[in-house]
Amino acid sequence: MAGALLAVPLGLQLSTSTSLVAASSAHHVAGYYQQCGGHGWHGATKCPSKWACAKQSDWFSLCKPILDNHGCTNDEYAQCGGIGFKGEKCCKVGTTCKKDSDWWSACAPVKHTSKPHPSTSTKHTTTKPHSTTKPHSTTKPHSTTKPHSTTKPHSTTKPHSTTKPHSTTKPHSTTKPHSTTKPHSTTKPHSTTKPHSTTKPHSTTKPHSTTKPHSTTKHSTSKPHSPTPPPRASVTSKLDELRLSPEWDLNAPPQKREYWWEVAEHPGALDGYDRPMLVVNGQYPGPLIEANNGDTVVVHVTNSLDEPVTIHWHGLFQNGTIWEDGPSGVTQCPIGPGITYTYDFPITGKEQYGTFWWHAHRRALYIDGITGPFVIHSENDPLKRGRDFDIDQLVLLHDHYHRRSDEIVDGLLSAGGFNGSFVAPSPQSNVMNGAGLYDCSFAAANATCRQKTQRDLPELRFPPNQRVRLRFINEGAHPLQFVSVDEHELTLVEADFTPTMPLPVHRIPIAIAQRYSAILDTSRDKTGDAFYLRAQINTGCLGLPFPDLDPQARLVVRIGEDCDDLGNALPTSADWNDPSAGNCTDLDAANLHPRIPRDAPSSANQVLVFNSSFALPQNIFKWTLNDQTFENFAYDPLLQRVARGESIPTGRVAVVTAGHLEVVDLVIQNIQGADHPFHLHGPQMYVLSRGSGLITPEQASRLHHNLTNPIRRDVITVSPGTWQVVRLIADIPGVHAFHCHILWHQIQGLLGALVIEPDVIRTFRIPQDNLALCNGGNASVIDPGRKRSLARPALPAAPAFTGGFVKANKRPSIWPW
Repeated sequence: MAGALLAVPLGLQLSTSTSLVAASSAHHVAGYYQQCGGHGWHGATKCPSKWACAKQSDWFSLCKPILDNHGCTNDEYAQCGGIGFKGEKCCKVGTTCKKDSDWWSACAPVKHTSKPHPSTSTKHTTTKPHSTTKPHSTTKPHSTTKPHSTTKPHSTTKPHSTTKPHSTTKPHSTTKPHSTTKPHSTTKPHSTTKPHSTTKPHSTTKPHSTTKPHSTTKHSTSKPHSPTPPPRASVTSKLDELRLSPEWDLNAPPQKREYWWEVAEHPGALDGYDRPMLVVNGQYPGPLIEANNGDTVVVHVTNSLDEPVTIHWHGLFQNGTIWEDGPSGVTQCPIGPGITYTYDFPITGKEQYGTFWWHAHRRALYIDGITGPFVIHSENDPLKRGRDFDIDQLVLLHDHYHRRSDEIVDGLLSAGGFNGSFVAPSPQSNVMNGAGLYDCSFAAANATCRQKTQRDLPELRFPPNQRVRLRFINEGAHPLQFVSVDEHELTLVEADFTPTMPLPVHRIPIAIAQRYSAILDTSRDKTGDAFYLRAQINTGCLGLPFPDLDPQARLVVRIGEDCDDLGNALPTSADWNDPSAGNCTDLDAANLHPRIPRDAPSSANQVLVFNSSFALPQNIFKWTLNDQTFENFAYDPLLQRVARGESIPTGRVAVVTAGHLEVVDLVIQNIQGADHPFHLHGPQMYVLSRGSGLITPEQASRLHHNLTNPIRRDVITVSPGTWQVVRLIADIPGVHAFHCHILWHQIQGLLGALVIEPDVIRTFRIPQDNLALCNGGNASVIDPGRKRSLARPALPAAPAFTGGFVKANKRPSIWPW
């Protein structure tokens, strides 16, 4: 928030009503976790006994405990080694790093008996976390689905060349979608996403048989192939997929839309800086999924990574198929290395249409590139091509990092933090439709960086006198972005999945995971005109802006037909003067009115609460919901526990429960910390009310809400020191994740669950292929963190009720910041 980024530990954005507890002079002793140094600091520089003043940045140092065992922070049962592990390879006193498998070593207690019990030698033989997921089993079921494992990449089969349906176009023709080809004119969208369609290398593994992915690898004990596979091709961008075809058959009978995906590591340089990326079918943005309401989507996902992965279908209801929702440790076990799993779900519900997206949902992997758009068409959609718009264009945004997400996650979950700080890092560039700019003069000497300019980036071309639907999706990890078009007012017509009444805007603030559609009118433009489409990172949402970050990404928009020679002169258009930094908040919900009116239910059966805060257990920063930080036992998912009739252990995750068709008011309260864009899987949220300070369920039940056609969303941003009330109908049985969509906050524990109809869940018949994924790991291991107690002082009681809204309450002085 503007003016609210204070010099506090962790670089959190705090409301201006809060204050820091700091020593007034240098001779005083700083308290635990208080600031003790930094550029311009004039307070205490000494720390209590057994605590040291630790530098977090040039601007900030704080008091941190002196750790034992030479600084090792790995507790009992924490991971300390394995293939691909980049964390601390040591254990605290009293434990030792014990190898369970090639992929997993953990800190095990030191045995004090002279001879181990006979059972101890085989204790882990049946629970090795990844022993059943080692790629290339004795039957090598996936050797033909990995085109790079034994042959030169793209040598004769060119496995990814068939995913370029327009490979005959000029190199930059993909930046002008629909130049000479119509990518989906055949209305066979999945044909363009089969990475091996001409050679069908999956034919030997029968994609449909991969719905039993573990049948051939379940008992594998063989090592991976010894020959090192040749390097994979660089990431490609298939921008023609981002222009939706006008010939899509909206009235086609319900059918199966089938896709074949390989998740693998490829070198990429979206902004000119080379780094390994994790992508689907070698491309970024990832493949488009396009379907009609009533269709069934089938996606065969082959994991060619050296770590597990899952895929989430953001915004889809998954009514009756909740086990296909995707979040690791919540609705499924992850897909292990070398395994193929088939997601299979119908698109149900008459309101399931609009702009969605898909992404990995384990750790923070999706920011490495495992994301893509998902568009659902319907006769019920009030936004009609030919009446409301003429051209349908996707615009994908993300903050781009030069470090692998696993490195950042491991750092943030350690006592030392990432780069010596608890603060989530800032990105190095802003990327739009797979391309961005980075100043290579900031690159390390050993890095590979090719300086790009605006002329190297893709462009968009639209004819004059057209109404262009721009579908914006923020696929990033952290900051809110503002989107705008120079000298052109946009007309907002969709928020998340909800068509809205037209709203003229200059800039649209888009939080992480949110989607908006806006109409760009080119009726006043003439052939040859050019202007910028801009996406601006709100740097006020970041804890530590980097000096190498250009927060603005730009795409050139040229007006003309495909055959026109428009040259490459850069635009001289002017940006709007509206603010593009400051508060990290959504568009005012009061200004968003659904185009298809529907009032919220008149009353609620119960009021449930999610209180968001933070804690520092054992000097590891954690976000909390209802004083719980999510402990992700990836191989013991919450859904399966409930389905087996078992309880969810206290302390593992914050859980709220609703019964059959109950109307629930959910109070989302951000007690302190940073802005959080919260996402609820499953049911739609009616956004009813908001206010400042703290509020109790009793107070919330007496509020007078706006029930007349409120906006319905799946992501809402709650600022620190504020609350919001949403209403939902518990009509989708299952365990639904509720979490902050800032990836760094999510992996630091900011995830809870809404359990709807546990009695019905116990009758679920979860497919055996889904359950078999759990054979690949250890149900007692937390991924990616470590189990920690969250002892902390109690928060003060909520203030007295003052009517419709509660006045802001100052931060309790018991907190050291």
